[in-house]
Amino acid sequence: MTLRRLLRRLGEGVIAAGCLWVYVPPVEDEWQPAGPPPRHPERLRPDLPLSEIELLLERSLTAPGRRS
Repeated sequence: MTLRRLLRRLGEGVIAAGCLWVYVPPVEDEWQPAGPPPRHPERLRPDLPLSEIELLLERSLTAPGRRS
């Protein structure tokens, strides 16, 4: 086996190992705030009352014994 062929195979092996490597970040135990961040388009407005449709949707989602 020539040096060129050996280096090519070695390079292919390094590329394959790099393709298989996946970084998994460590789990942080910090408290995460509930809901979207400030200025998010889906941010809830506690100062505005729910509309009739929103109230019906809330009741249907929180009804006891509802089927999923």
